[in-house]
Amino acid sequence: MVTHYRWVAQLWSAVHGQYVPIQHHARDLSQDSPQKAFGVVLRQLRLDNGYSQDSYAHQTGYHRNYIGQLERGEKSPSLKALFDFAGSFELKPSELLKKVEERLPHDR
Repeated sequence: MVTHYRWVAQLWSAVHGQYVPIQHHARDLSQDSPQKAFGVVLRQLRLDNGYSQDSYAHQTGYHRNYIGQLERGEKSPSLKALFDFAGSFELKPSELLKKVEERLPHDR
């Protein structure tokens, strides 16, 4: 069994005298690009299915670093990877893309 630890970045707040989560800029969390929207969908599907990045990488045959880059929106999946990821969640590629499309702004 793979144990997954999620580290949360915290910063000591002199004002409040306690640790508080570091706030990310809105720009960092935006899903206005297809790559970032795909990453959000991939991460959510992976977590919903109980996979860590390591276990999902092993399941799909892709490197854990590549999965992380996709989830952060740093890379775009190839067509083959898109089919592989959709299949790993028992989805059609079009269903996976529909989930991505729903995360994009409507003005696209």
